[in-house]
Order: sequence, then C-alpha cells, then structure tokens
Amino acid sequence: MRVFISADIEGIWGAVSRKQASSDGSDYLRARKLMTKEVNLACEALLENGAKEIVVNDAHGLMDNILIEELNPKVQLISGSPKPLSMMQGIDQEFDKAIFIGYHSRAGSSKSNLITPTMEG
Repeated sequence: MRVFISADIEGIWGAVSRKQASSDGSDYLRARKLMTKEVNLACEALLENGAKEIVVNDAHGLMDNILIEELNPKVQLISGSPKPLSMMQGIDQEFDKAIFIGYHSRAGSSKSNLITPTMEG
C-alpha cells in the first residue's frame, strides 16, 4: 500500500495561535516539533497496518517545517518551495490512500481553532 500525506501546521494538535504558525513566532519551533510528532504517529500506524511506502509533503508556509532529523527514516519527505502542486506536491494516481494532517478551517470561521489577527493584538 502506497500512502500520500499532506501536512499543514495550524490544525496540528496543540497549535492554536499565529505565534506557532509563523516562522518568526515565539512558539514556532514547538509547533514544528508537534507537527513532526503527529506525522510520525500517523506513519507508525500506517506502517504497522501494511503501508509499504509513505510520501509526506510538508504543506505549511515555506514548506520546510517538518524536522527531517526527527522524521521516521522509512518515510520520504517532500520539503521546500516552490512546488507546482503546492500542498499536494507528489500526489499521483499510483497512491492507494491520501491523508491530510493538520488541515484547518479558515481563521476566524465558526468553531475554528485559529485566532484572527485582530484577536491576538
């Protein structure tokens, strides 16, 4: 089984503010670690359940957030930008599954965990 994962940062468990999602934010490194950990948890479960190949596309901002030195070595990472297919770079019809980690609703929308810029001050 081939699995494609596209991972964003704002919807990662524990990521709730722009301080975590922006590269100049005071809590950005922590959010990168949380993102990498969440991707790893998904990959470990997939590998335990028959995945033979996993391709992860880092899909947040400049797309260089996942800490490769902490990523499961059995996983292929697509990192950096620009990417012609952006958040879906690397996908093709040969994948059996696609998983979206950390995707989120628009900031400020109903029940969004993202704080709007005017609320952060």
